[in-house]
Amino acid sequence: MSDAHFGEGPYHLSAQALDNIVTRNCPGTFVLGEHTDDGFHVDYVGRSDTDVNARLHGHVGKYRHFRFDYTTDAEAAFAEECSLYHDYQPEHNTAHPSPPLGFAWSCPRCLPKRSPPA
Repeated sequence: MSDAHFGEGPYHLSAQALDNIVTRNCPGTFVLGEHTDDGFHVDYVGRSDTDVNARLHGHVGKYRHFRFDYTTDAEAAFAEECSLYHDYQPEHNTAHPSPPLGFAWSCPRCLPKRSPPA
């Protein structure tokens, strides 16, 4: 999907750019892809439950551009990654995001719809 309006960026995905731009050691979410004159084409969405900079470093050389957002905690990062997954349906994500091991958090977009009281 094109024209991502999520988070900060777009920025060129390189080790130097990450270390200059993503400076806080905290959880966060990101989208990876290609920024063109037509907008930002999202190929992949992801998160880090602890350090978004470190997680993004693992993708250097695989994608050209990124956008990111810091989150307050791991649960917020999971919820935001789920929303990004549903919003952009990126072709390089092979499965819906999962919560960290040991946590039973649910996707805010996949929760069953409640019927109104009769």
